[in-house]
Amino acid sequence: GLCPLRAARSLALNNTVDIPVFLSLRFLNRSIRVYGGPLFTVMSKTTIKNSDELFGPMLPTWNLAVGAALRFSIFNIEARYVYPLTHTTNQFNGVEFDTKAYRLQLGVGVLF
Repeated sequence: GLCPLRAARSLALNNTVDIPVFLSLRFLNRSIRVYGGPLFTVMSKTTIKNSDELFGPMLPTWNLAVGAALRFSIFNIEARYVYPLTHTTNQFNGVEFDTKAYRLQLGVGVLF
């Protein structure tokens, strides 16, 4: 059978609301931006697909983030690395364990 941690990783659905407080530097006529600072996760709800069990908060409240963005015509291409400063304690199938969720976020946006 599957280890509870491995099963939780493959079936977890996470919804979060993050509040970034970043300082940034812009280069090359404002087309490149490098930024960093604290990232506060104010809501983190994780549910397990096909289960009624609530997993708990997967992401910690306190994080540090660094990233870079490239503005190309009307597009903004961005990459961000999020380092958790704390861990969360979760439970799945009666097993309690600590989670420290590192994140790499990639995004493409359209500028108006």
